[in-house]
Amino acid sequence: MKARDIFQAIVRYAILSIITSAFIRVINFISSGYEIEVLLNFKYFVVSFMYAFIITIVNVLGFKFLYSKYS
Repeated sequence: MKARDIFQAIVRYAILSIITSAFIRVINFISSGYEIEVLLNFKYFVVSFMYAFIITIVNVLGFKFLYSKYS
């Protein structure tokens, strides 16, 4: 695996994490009674992004491990 492939994979994971964190923020926005402050709070968006990024990396590595082990 080349360095370029690794960089592209990290960029893809980051994009997926941004989409996931935006989805988490929308769910929190709906559950808070449509308070706009929930959407505009950047700190919570960053926390959601980091959570989504870590979960995405763990899931991808786990599926890659399972695929390599059982194929």
